[in-house]
Amino acid sequence: MPEPKQPSPKHGIHGTARTEPWLTLDDDQSPRRAMFEQFEHQRSAVGLTERMWTPKVGDLVVELSYLMRDHDHHCLGYLIKQCDEWLHSEEAWEHGGRQEWGDDPRPYEDVWYVQYGPSPEDVVRWTNCSFYAIAVDGAYAA
Repeated sequence: MPEPKQPSPKHGIHGTARTEPWLTLDDDQSPRRAMFEQFEHQRSAVGLTERMWTPKVGDLVVELSYLMRDHDHHCLGYLIKQCDEWLHSEEAWEHGGRQEWGDDPRPYEDVWYVQYGPSPEDVVRWTNCSFYAIAVDGAYAA
């Protein structure tokens, strides 16, 4: 079997232990709220910068659809990886996906991995999304 061009979902993705106050998942959400307020200020500044629209691995990021939700924990965090991944795992592709798609190329999707909390396990996989990089204390993390 030829080597896939895209990795399977979550292949090799790991978070790191973090202590930044805005990643707290405790009941006291004031550091997280302050970070959202800083983002709102940056977003409303005259002319969004290209840097804000093109987050890099290591940047503090916020997912744009959070504006339609109540600031859930998973929409703010550090970008671990952004890549294309196969839509189906190898197993799912071999057991039905191949027949479903016929002769069409194997489908893939744009995926973002974001660490939203202090523990290395606090990693979420996003698809069908858009992120902004947030400058902290006037500078981007990456």
